[in-house]
Amino acid sequence: MRQLSVAQACYIGGSQMQEVGKRHFSSNVYLLMDSGECALIDAGGGQVSVSRLQRRMSADGLRLRWIILTHYHYDHVRNAQSIQNEFPAAETVCHRRDAPFIRRPSCILDGTFTNRWLGGSLHETFRQMNRCIGEYEEYRRQFIEIYQSAAVDWVICRPTPLRLGNLWLHLLPTPGHSPGSLSIWVPEHRLVFCGDLPLWCGPAQPHPFGNYRRWRESLHQIRGLQPACLAWGHSVPTEGTDRCRRLIDRVLDHARSMTQNLVRCLDRRGRTVSELAPAVADERMLQSPGQRRLIEDSVHSMLHWLKDEGKATCRTGYSAVQWFAE
Repeated sequence: MRQLSVAQACYIGGSQMQEVGKRHFSSNVYLLMDSGECALIDAGGGQVSVSRLQRRMSADGLRLRWIILTHYHYDHVRNAQSIQNEFPAAETVCHRRDAPFIRRPSCILDGTFTNRWLGGSLHETFRQMNRCIGEYEEYRRQFIEIYQSAAVDWVICRPTPLRLGNLWLHLLPTPGHSPGSLSIWVPEHRLVFCGDLPLWCGPAQPHPFGNYRRWRESLHQIRGLQPACLAWGHSVPTEGTDRCRRLIDRVLDHARSMTQNLVRCLDRRGRTVSELAPAVADERMLQSPGQRRLIEDSVHSMLHWLKDEGKATCRTGYSAVQWFAE
């Protein structure tokens, strides 16, 4: 259990978890404490998060007041229902745009719902990325296996303060990695919890589930806070104002370079998402199926941004969906 430089915050979990003979990923899970109350930032997955939480709360005589979910992805919310069962007095908070996918995860597979809610469907996204029906069915199978529903007590849609002991937590909508990603800003300690916002490869989700323009705006918003500690989902927290600023600048610079390379590679002949991926990542990254999927997902989100900017267009050819320079 790693203590952050802020005395009232600690990291309580985040390693890979082993379950049903398969390896899934768990996000980092954080505990913020003040005056005998605590807030859990993300729920992660696997018993490790629950057991560490129980030990810490028992040792310090804490009462769990809030469970704050930064976004709906399974590695951040899979364990939420178990924690809610263990601590029924705690109230769970998320953003309105992600709430349906936490309360009933299977609705993300419902094209009618997502077309109305987000303006697109998973099936159409797979089609635009030339992922075959077999890949879609495998995704559906894995999705149903690993996602678990959880109750949500409060939803927010604008900057919202929450009281924790004598601290004020400011919940900030920071969409992009998901439609309803949240960051939690603690100005007294210049500490921000920002989920998966600073991933190096961009939104890491395809359109409409990820949004490149909003992701970039959200990073600029976090940078403007000038945090002294950046606690996020899949890496060691970054501490120090200069280091936080440099981290965000590196991520933004890399994303800018990715989009510039995409524009250079688009031409009148047309290219698929997978053909464009080598333009934005080096070959070593593309050798890992998981990393390649994240990169292709970001490329798809960036292409939709370029389309909105009038720099790219999408057409269906004889055998594939291709992207062209506009």
